[in-house]
Amino acid sequence: MAILKCCDLWAGYGDKTIIEGLNLSIRKGSFNILCGRNAAGKSTLLKILRKLDAYYGIKVKKER
Repeated sequence: MAILKCCDLWAGYGDKTIIEGLNLSIRKGSFNILCGRNAAGKSTLLKILRKLDAYYGIKVKKER
């Protein structure tokens, strides 16, 4: 069972799209790694998932 799931996530700043069409599912007890090049959107994704940043078009579902 997924404890965090998002579908078709996209986000950006101004006219610049940072994340587009991301689907993510994290299972309880799983070990996950987020890696990528500089300025790839890793921190932006984490901020969105924690709702610390302005975001657009996000659908996040948290299971208990």
